[in-house]
Amino acid sequence: MTLPIQPNPPQMLPTLFGSLSLSLLRASAGPGGASAEIGSASLGLAQGAAGAEPGAPDARGADGLLLAAEGRVSAQAGAAEPEDRSLGEARERGLHRIRSRMRHLARALARLDRGVAIRSGATAASYSSAEAQASFASYGGNDALSVSARSLSGVYTGTGHDALALSAQRVEGVYTDVSPWGRGGGGNDAVAIRAGEVASVFTGGGNDALAIAAQSVRGIYSGSGSDAVSIAAEIVHDIYTDPGPRARRAGGDDTVTLQGRQVSSVHTGGGDDAVTIAAESVDRLYTGKGADAVTISAGRVGGLYTGAGRDAISVDATSGRSQALTSGDVPPTEGETVEDRLQAARSTVADINAGAGDDAISLKVTEAIALEAGRGDDAITLNGGTVALRYGLGDGNDIVSLAPGAEVLVQLGADVADWSVTQEGDTLLLQIGEGSIRFEGVGASIAIGITRTDDPEVELLHAQVPLDAVA
Repeated sequence: MTLPIQPNPPQMLPTLFGSLSLSLLRASAGPGGASAEIGSASLGLAQGAAGAEPGAPDARGADGLLLAAEGRVSAQAGAAEPEDRSLGEARERGLHRIRSRMRHLARALARLDRGVAIRSGATAASYSSAEAQASFASYGGNDALSVSARSLSGVYTGTGHDALALSAQRVEGVYTDVSPWGRGGGGNDAVAIRAGEVASVFTGGGNDALAIAAQSVRGIYSGSGSDAVSIAAEIVHDIYTDPGPRARRAGGDDTVTLQGRQVSSVHTGGGDDAVTIAAESVDRLYTGKGADAVTISAGRVGGLYTGAGRDAISVDATSGRSQALTSGDVPPTEGETVEDRLQAARSTVADINAGAGDDAISLKVTEAIALEAGRGDDAITLNGGTVALRYGLGDGNDIVSLAPGAEVLVQLGADVADWSVTQEGDTLLLQIGEGSIRFEGVGASIAIGITRTDDPEVELLHAQVPLDAVA
């Protein structure tokens, strides 16, 4: 079933997305999967799509469609298929899902002027009122529900493959697999919501798709299954895509895309999850057990836990949250000497904890961040800034590639008794018990230091000679 809403009049997205206005709200669900979309169009977009055949995007204007879609979120979920859990494929899987979503986005935007008929299942309903407060209930079958109201609270669709398109100032209490009495099954549900505030959305079992554009989003629970969740909001808080907080058991392969000012408390549980977040601050992300692909672009990052499995992690940030807690108002990178900066980067907690497994980690920071790669033979790339690399006994044989300008402070755990260091050319080998850290690209880096948890002193293993000293 496919169900659209054409907002009348179009409402503006949050200020985060500028002046784009919504013109499409669409959800479809069925045995083969579910999809939910929220679209926006600008004058430039309409011109770019001119002349295209109905239902197909103009190939020459495809890039323009994507560039003009800053205010759009979309999500798709389908039947889960077994995949190889190799590290490279974990990363490629995440990228493939993003590319697939963007292609789907372009096709949907090209259909903005076309109406789509409502094909009903057990229940089909459409309701629109600018002033009313609405609630709906249907406890079985494949439901199609389109609602536009001032306030929407209490939507129950029960079992079946349900498609909901909801538009209101406030949307709260949406249950697509559970009745008010707790009964329900696990259909492939699609939910598209445009609102000022969204709270308490429960889609239960099945491969669900949720797309939400709002000012604030709190309390999204997509349950078991391989779910796709896309959210654009100023505040995003409490997102759970598997049953139970911090679920470690095997779960669905979830795809989560979040855009916002503040993103906090996101839990994807078990499974091979793909998570992409762009925000000013990211706090508390738990991806559980599995080969996860995580990409974060943010100002401040903290509390990132990817659990056991061969994870692919990419973080581009200003600093870690731990640095703000320890350094006060003075950025760590403003120290007068290398020793000052490394000393300021010391951290009692890790901003990023990759858990057990042979992980691939890429970090780029402006100031400083703390990383704990965990057990396993990890491949770490440091593209700039100061990184406190926490290492404990048994953490494996890691390889750290250093870009020009990078600084590293190795923080040894209290369980480490002895260490030794050797350097050959551009490679420095730090032997720690039966484990090791091999640094490559040492000559281009600014400094490598080492310290112990119980010793505040920093010992330099490598420091770039200042140009004025050479002269």
